Amino acid sequence: MIRILSVWLILVLPELALAGSDAEITIKNWAAHPSIVAIRDIYKETNTKRKSGEYKTERRRFDVRSLQCGPEPVREILLVRDDRQRVRLFVITGMNRKGTPYAIYRYYDVSGVLRFVSSGDIMTSDRLYLNKSGKVFWSLKKDFMKYRPGKLDNNSSEARPLRAKDVPALFHAAQSCPSVKD
Repeated sequence: MIRILSVWLILVLPELALAGSDAEITIKNWAAHPSIVAIRDIYKETNTKRKSGEYKTERRRFDVRSLQCGPEPVREILLVRDDRQRVRLFVITGMNRKGTPYAIYRYYDVSGVLRFVSSGDIMTSDRLYLNKSGKVFWSLKKDFMKYRPGKLDNNSSEARPLRAKDVPALFHAAQSCPSVKD
């Protein structure tokens, strides 16, 4: 029993000590880090309330097979608002130049600041975690089910729009592909 306790203290206790919100985020502790957990709560709340119908979803669909489409056509745009009409999620799905489907999910907090971005295609994805000021503080790349730290890029196109107030204009903006009526 003492041996098991000793192993636990040596292996687990240092990770718990690093889990403080001021602690550096590493590939080993990122999932349990309080700053990441807080963003995961925004993600869970938004998806749960969207699925239950508590949050309202506006949707625009486009015919990506049309000859009018540009080289990276948008297939669908979603705008999810909470009960106070605040933007909480903005999703764009489409096709890249190789014809592979992609998706970009942008999650906003109640203050209207972008806090989490998940983007990628079938094989790879990038995740950006942003603080309450909208600065990227952690980034992950996932290639073939393996995570590794990503680039901390505050100028990434995926990290735009930073403020939820700018999302409705993007949602209603003209697209190269013709609209599809539901």
